[in-house]
Amino acid sequence: MERIEETVREPKSAYPGEVLACLSSAPSSIKVLKAAVRMAEALGCGCAALIVETPEILSLDREHQERLQENMQSAQEMGASIRMVYGDNPAEQIAEYARESGISEIFIGRNNHQRSLRSMLRPGRDLAVQLTRLLSDAHIYIIPDDQPRYHGEKTGNQAEASVRPADVLKLAAVFLAATAVGDIFYANGLRDSNIIMVYILAVLVTAIWTGGWIYSALASMLAVISFNFLFTDPRFTLHAYDAGYPVTFLIMLAVGMITSSLAMEIKRQAQAEARKAYRTQVLLETSQGLQKAGNEEEILEYTAQQLHKLLDRSISFYGKDENGQICLLECCPPGRKNQSREAPGWREEVVEWVYGNNRYAGYGSDVFGDVPDTFLAVRGRREVLAVVCIEAEGFPTPDSFEKNLLLTILEECGLAIRKEKMADEKRRAEVKARQESLRADLLRSISHDLRTPLTSILGYAGMLMENEKLVDEAKRRELYADIYDDAMWLVNLVENLLSVTRIENGSMELRMGPELLDEVFCEAKKHLDRHALEHNIEIVLPDEFLMAYMDARLIIQVIVNMINNAVKYTPAGSHICLSARKAGEEIVVEIADDGPGIGKDDKEHIFEMFYTAGSRRGDGRRGLGLGLALCRTIVEAHGGTITVRDHMPHGSIFSFTLRALEVTTDE
Repeated sequence: MERIEETVREPKSAYPGEVLACLSSAPSSIKVLKAAVRMAEALGCGCAALIVETPEILSLDREHQERLQENMQSAQEMGASIRMVYGDNPAEQIAEYARESGISEIFIGRNNHQRSLRSMLRPGRDLAVQLTRLLSDAHIYIIPDDQPRYHGEKTGNQAEASVRPADVLKLAAVFLAATAVGDIFYANGLRDSNIIMVYILAVLVTAIWTGGWIYSALASMLAVISFNFLFTDPRFTLHAYDAGYPVTFLIMLAVGMITSSLAMEIKRQAQAEARKAYRTQVLLETSQGLQKAGNEEEILEYTAQQLHKLLDRSISFYGKDENGQICLLECCPPGRKNQSREAPGWREEVVEWVYGNNRYAGYGSDVFGDVPDTFLAVRGRREVLAVVCIEAEGFPTPDSFEKNLLLTILEECGLAIRKEKMADEKRRAEVKARQESLRADLLRSISHDLRTPLTSILGYAGMLMENEKLVDEAKRRELYADIYDDAMWLVNLVENLLSVTRIENGSMELRMGPELLDEVFCEAKKHLDRHALEHNIEIVLPDEFLMAYMDARLIIQVIVNMINNAVKYTPAGSHICLSARKAGEEIVVEIADDGPGIGKDDKEHIFEMFYTAGSRRGDGRRGLGLGLALCRTIVEAHGGTITVRDHMPHGSIFSFTLRALEVTTDE
């Protein structure tokens, strides 16, 4: 017999993702779990607790049902994930699961109880022997039980041997009806074979209608006795004149037993298949719903709805806010959620304990067993992501099937939350990388582009200071104008940089209000570049009371940037038209020029940060490519859109939209 301590372990990299512990209602299951969890921790992998639900497990008595639930709960507390498969042969189901999952480390238990004559006559049915034959490459660890008084699970025939009054009444009703029909057949001279078929039919009905093998056995014997007593000569005695009747009785008894056994087996398989189909449907529905959830709040909301549908009781999810305080995240039905997001005192204490210990607590447990609710952890890989509170007092304890579904749904919920957190972390990392890239591009552009205007300002200022008397009046005015242009370029650059910084860190606040477009256009015209005087700039407003909802300060900056951009890219003497018109519930603002226009490739990137058309500087000398990118950000913050298109026969039209407002005038 192998033991864990005596096993020579291979390097961790040689092992699969899980160690498998075979779980049942036997006391040895706890030792099996502990051994499997220890190996999983040593190998740095996960541990799965597998339950094989056979038709016999459906008829476990109450003691073993409770023991199985306790073992499942212990598996969850130890950090093992619960898995359930269905079938008639546990060894084949375990082997199939291990092969499909790539598991090579399997732990099973063996009880120290006396083996039955049947098991000794059929040694090939032993679980360890079958697994060894089916999984020749796997390591199978047999964990013995040190409780000699355990005599195995009472499944199948043993568990069904209890007599229930309702089933006895059903048995009696079926045979009274069969006897009445048989008496009618006898009175009308029908053959004995017809009466025998009626009694066999009664045996089948009893097997299907009642809940145990004992009723089928009683039905088979009653069928033989009733037929002998009531319908064979001499009647109303257990004697028979015909020498062939004893053989008929034996065949009738055998047929009744076989048919009733087959009927019960079909009934058990139908129940197992129904539960399997229901479980598959619930898990598929849960998986699809969790995949559609867009964030953690929607994941918890959907999980609460599924658990409420499964258990028909109140479900609440608790978590921790940014300050580490326990708060209510979701609730189904949602009545309590709107009352307060703060957890009551005792709930907060229990939730905090579950968070700290990663274990089950509350009603029916050894920890906080006096509270009316049950608390379970929603786990990620090893940490607790949330805590679910299930109303328990006054409700029946969930059976092993419901408990398995509950734990599986919570596991799916944990995986979905962890996946969402990883996706959120990835998005934040991408945003951070993009911000770092933007900062790097910004620093490179600033270091390159600031040098030229500063050098010009310093050079011209030094020339005027040292040789002012040698420079004539016209030259001095030209130098002053160049210094002014470079200084204004630096001022505009700083203004755009400050706006970009506010947008990047989220501190830009919109001061929205109704504004007249005529006043906004006139104010923007006052802040244009000095070179704008070399162009013909026209303002066209079909309605002088045209009004839009905006932050006037930022929209003025947008208009100034777009007109200055047109000034830089068009030759002196060009026409630039600033106009606005109403289109439905929007105001469309347009800046049109008759310059050389913008290339097709440039249009796709013109509003990107640090991009300049044709890879040239905006004014032919310098430009960071911030102006139009800043315009797009401001317009989108107003809920509008910004576009560029060709202006026939040549030139470009930049346009953006704002929300329109109606103006009423009193005459």
